[in-house]
Amino acid sequence: MYENCPFHTQDISLNAVLQRATKDLIYLNTLVSQPMDLGSLDASVINAESAFTGQWDQNLKVFLNRDHALAKNIPVKISGGLMPLYSHSATVEQAKIMADEIVEWIRLGPKGLASTHPLEDRFDAKRYWRGPSWLHINWMIADGLSHYGHDDVAELLRQTSRSIVDQSGYWEYFDPITGEGCGGPHFSWTAAIALHWLL
Repeated sequence: MYENCPFHTQDISLNAVLQRATKDLIYLNTLVSQPMDLGSLDASVINAESAFTGQWDQNLKVFLNRDHALAKNIPVKISGGLMPLYSHSATVEQAKIMADEIVEWIRLGPKGLASTHPLEDRFDAKRYWRGPSWLHINWMIADGLSHYGHDDVAELLRQTSRSIVDQSGYWEYFDPITGEGCGGPHFSWTAAIALHWLL
């Protein structure tokens, strides 16, 4: 998914989305009149949480993608490294560290949340996953921030995301420095997120 990562990597953002979906399925199962045995899903959640633990980087203040061929984490700060907020897989302490980091991240790229940290050598404001701000990612991270009680930072992310839609319209993604719309115009997932979250 990310251009920063070779194909043999473990994508932290994808794993976080799958983890959240699995947790939601387990919860929905508790609401039905005849719950199913979801032991395999419970085990999957536990295994995933263990994997997340090994991908946290205290110095970079995010979770990292993992290169399985080299058996090491990839030290590049990307917005996907904040996605364990969305899956509720971060500790309270990690969530606080990431909330503070997001404030700084937005200070450097005030139009949403850059998909690669603006101070990374690989940052490119208009090159797909190397820099642009994506509304659906911003929404998931904000949702996770609220789960951990960081509503002020979630609101900051919501307001900066709204500012780019107000400025440029419903583009596929946005330059996080200027707010310029990039990729395809009239993009449905941007419009859907805006209707759900921003308007």
